[in-house]
This record gives sequence, structure tokens and C-alpha cells, in this order.
Amino acid sequence: MWFSLRAKMIAAMATLLIFIIALFGILQVRMATSALDLEVGRLRALHTEHAVTIGLRTASSIAAGSHFLIADNNFGALQDKLGPALAEARSSALPITQAMIVDPAGAVLAYADADPKAASPGRLDVGDLEGLKGARAAIEEDEGVPARVLATAPIIDRNDKLWGYARFVLDLEGLRADLSSVERNAGERRAAILERAAFIGALVVLLGVVITVLQALAITRPMVELARSARRIAEGDIDARVPERGRDEIGEMARNFNDMAGRLRGLLIDTAAMTAFERELEVARIIQETLLPPRGLVRIGGMELSGFLESASLCGGDFWSFLDLGDGRVLFCVGDVTGHGVPGAMITAACKSGLDTLNSVTRGQFKVAYLLDELNRTIHAAAQRKFTMTFFAAIVDRRTGQMEMANAGHNFPILVRRAAVRPGEAAEVTSRALVCRGNRLGDQRDSRYSPLEAPLVPGDLICLYTDGVTEYRNEDGHMFGERRLRRLLHDHIDGSPEAIIDAIVHDLRAFAGPSVQEDDITLVIARYGGEPRASA
Repeated sequence: MWFSLRAKMIAAMATLLIFIIALFGILQVRMATSALDLEVGRLRALHTEHAVTIGLRTASSIAAGSHFLIADNNFGALQDKLGPALAEARSSALPITQAMIVDPAGAVLAYADADPKAASPGRLDVGDLEGLKGARAAIEEDEGVPARVLATAPIIDRNDKLWGYARFVLDLEGLRADLSSVERNAGERRAAILERAAFIGALVVLLGVVITVLQALAITRPMVELARSARRIAEGDIDARVPERGRDEIGEMARNFNDMAGRLRGLLIDTAAMTAFERELEVARIIQETLLPPRGLVRIGGMELSGFLESASLCGGDFWSFLDLGDGRVLFCVGDVTGHGVPGAMITAACKSGLDTLNSVTRGQFKVAYLLDELNRTIHAAAQRKFTMTFFAAIVDRRTGQMEMANAGHNFPILVRRAAVRPGEAAEVTSRALVCRGNRLGDQRDSRYSPLEAPLVPGDLICLYTDGVTEYRNEDGHMFGERRLRRLLHDHIDGSPEAIIDAIVHDLRAFAGPSVQEDDITLVIARYGGEPRASA
């Protein structure tokens, strides 16, 4: 069920007021109850104390001198002593309902009762009176309320001889009547408190609801207008505005809403432009992917090649390629533009265009140093030194196993080889960096590059990579590193280039964990020849 903000505010205020009034009434009732308990306790103490005093005094006075009458067996005189005591107490607030004189064994010698028809009990249980030296009083209760006071005094002569006991029972009917009166008064007081609290509460709730309704109207009216304008904007009317009233928070909200609505138009225009730009970026990414060799294992005569490239953004600045130059020669290369994104993709496109143009013009008859000289001039003209590119290229002659290479500031490739061994001995795997230096492409227009040669043995692996691999950092800030890369190449030397790349990428993902890729990643693995043979 849906309730408006206005209804919620009124309901919340009414509930709060009712709760406060109910709490006030409960506290008043508890205070009245506490006062009742104090008054009941005071009355009980006063009445019982007075009854005990009267009982002890009466029992002691009757016991005094009664041993003479008992010794003379003058039980009539004993009986005459009890009657006046009952008659005197009958008109007071503490009537004596029963009086008796018993011998030490408990046999009743004289008995008087407020009820003329009551018969003498004949005997009193005196087991709890043994050793009694002075008057003693006990209080009996009915349902937690003092009902009777039992006052007992021993009858003793001057020689401390026990002749019997005088027992008087005082009725506390007056106390019970007073307590009933107090409870009636307390009940009436509680009812009056509740009635007064209900009246005051109803008046306060009514007044609070009226004030709440007026305040809710003042608060929710501009909010309703705000919600209506927000709905119009959501439906496409971005020119909707809210009247700006007052200088309070509601007025500030209206001004902010109008400002937000004004900014929304510009945001929508910018979003449309960004959407168009992203579509163009997607087209650029697709075009850039067409410039790269397809993923998978490539065989060219006795050479096997496989490459992997993953950009850190929609368009990347890494590049790799290979060409079959004919006459048994194979070119493979890798490059990394300083930065990634659209500028890096444009530089890689210029590099790819220069590579393909040179290959077409020379029909594959060029040296690796000449290739880097031409690409350097191409990148310098295209980037105007705002961007540079590291680049490594190698040409392998499959017939002779000779590899010619040149480097333009790129990471040194890694050559992995099984060392020649004697029969029966395990082959040792070694690796070394192919050290070759030169300026980055596009840095200086007149840069020249010197080639180096390295002989290859069937089974050799050449690993080309960009710094996005070795400098990938995990959550702890540690880099993947060249040493880890070399260990993986050693462990998987017998695998295909594609399987080796898969193993390296898997280990890189496990090492990085949830950390974000910050640079493009490129790996190229080339294997020369078939079965390994002894090194020359």
C-alpha cells in the first residue's frame, strides 16, 4: 500500500504524541501506586505496633497476681478478671476476641470470648511457649494482610515458678477497613489520573495533528511540485523547472534542482557526443585488430610463430607482426608506443603501413637495419616527437639458421635453448637476452640502426614481449619480472608457441589477481627448426 509523504508525517506525529501521553499516564499511575504502597505500609506498621502494645500490656496485667488465684484454685476469680478486659476492649478499635488463662500444661483454667456462643477450646498448645520469661506477641495474617495479634504473658511468682500463661487474641479488623479505604481511594485516584491524561492527551493530539497538517502542507507542496517536475524530465521534458520559494532548505533544493536540470541538457549533449566517439573508437579498435596477425599457431617452413596482444584500453599502443619475405627468410617484429589509447593506435597503424609499404616496394628484399631506418622516419613524421615507439625486428634465414636483428629501444628478446649434451645425460635448458640497442622510433629523424647476427639451433625459442608483461604489478606492488618469464619459458620449452603463450598468460593472470591492467600486453613466441641438434 502506498502512502504520501504528507500522510506519513501526520501519522508519525500523531503516533509520537499518543506515545508521549500514554507514557505520561503510565508514570502518573505508577507514582500513585507507589504512594498507595507507602500509605499501606505506614498504616500496617502503626496498627500492628499499637495492637502489639495493647495486647502485651493487657496480657501482662492479667498475668500479674494470677498465680495466687491459681494456687488457691479460685478459677471463678480468674474468670472474673477476663470479662472486664474483653468488655473494655470491645468498644475500642482493637477488640479482644478471645482471652484465656491456662496452666503450664496448656489446660484452660479460665476462658472468655467475644462470641457468647463460643465454647472453650479446653487446651492450648504451649509447645512453643517453653522457657518464656516475659510477654510476647505474634501476628497472624490472612492473604498477606495482618488479621490478629496473639499476646501471651507467662504467670510467674517471685520465685520464678511458672503457674501458667495468659493469652489474648486482638482482632485487626480496623486495620483491614483502613486498608480497604486506602485502596478504594487509590483506585479512584488512578481513574481520575487516567481520565485527566486521556483528556489532556486527546487535546494535545488534536492540536498536534492540526499543526502537523499545516506544516506538512507547507513542506510537501513544493516537494510535490519537485516530484512532478522530476517526472516531466524523466519523460523527456528537460525544460521543466520548479518555482523557487523561500530561502530555507526547500527553496535551496528547488534552486539546486533547476540548476541540475539546466546542466542535464549539456550532459545529454555531451553523452550523445561521447556515445558517437565510443562508436568511432570501436570502429578504430576493429580496424586496429585487422592490422594484427590472427591469433593461433602460424607455420612458415621450419618456423612456428604465435602472438598474443591485449590492450589496457579500447585501443592499444602495442604492435606485432610477421612477414614471409621469400627465399626462406621470415621477419617477425614487436613494438610499443609510449602510451596507449587512440594516439597509440594511430602510431601503430602508421608503423604497420610503413612495414607493408616497404615490403611491397622492395619485394621483401631489405635488411632489418634499413627497415628500422625507414620506420623511424615514418614515425617521426607522423608523431612529430609527441610520441615515440620502441621496436624490435628480426629476420631469420630458415636455410642457414642465421638471425639478423635490430632494436629501437625495446626490451631485449630472450633466446631459450637446450644445451648440447653427451649421450645418457639430461639436457640443460639455458636462456639469454639478445642484447641489441638503438634509439626509439620517432625520437630523432636521423637515427641509424646497426644490425646484429645470432646463429640459431633447431628447437631454439625466441620470446619477444613488451614491458606490459614484465612490469605488470599485483596487489602488493610486486612486478611479474623477467626472471619469472624466463622460468616459464624453461618449464614449457617443449610446448608449441601457442601453448607457451597460454601458460605465460595464465600465470600472469594468477600473479596479478584483481589488480587492474595498466599497460598493453604483447607476447610473441617463435620456434626455429624441428628437432634440436648440437650447437655449432
